[in-house]
Amino acid sequence: MDIQTLLRAWGISHAMNHAPNDYPKQAAFVRLMSRGNVSVPPLPDEYHQRIDGVVSSLKHRRPDFYEVICYAYVAGLSDVRISKKIKCNRWQARERRVAAEAYVEAKLET
Repeated sequence: MDIQTLLRAWGISHAMNHAPNDYPKQAAFVRLMSRGNVSVPPLPDEYHQRIDGVVSSLKHRRPDFYEVICYAYVAGLSDVRISKKIKCNRWQARERRVAAEAYVEAKLET
């Protein structure tokens, strides 16, 4: 699988497991929370833990990359909306997202 598919699956499962406002954590209620496509196959636990560890390490090393990854894959925002949230140009938001994806991919391969 490519890194975007892995991060998309991680983001969906992360959003289900960390539901806001005490929503139920079952997959049946994901549509009610507007968290995207429920038909994406879930990640195995080992992949989810590895990606979660890499993304959390990204939180300490590059908080701006972490923010963009969470906006893109957990919240499901487009590059235009991310750029409005972090107050930069669309191409700068895309550049940060691509760099963060490359970082996560490199860490997963090692």
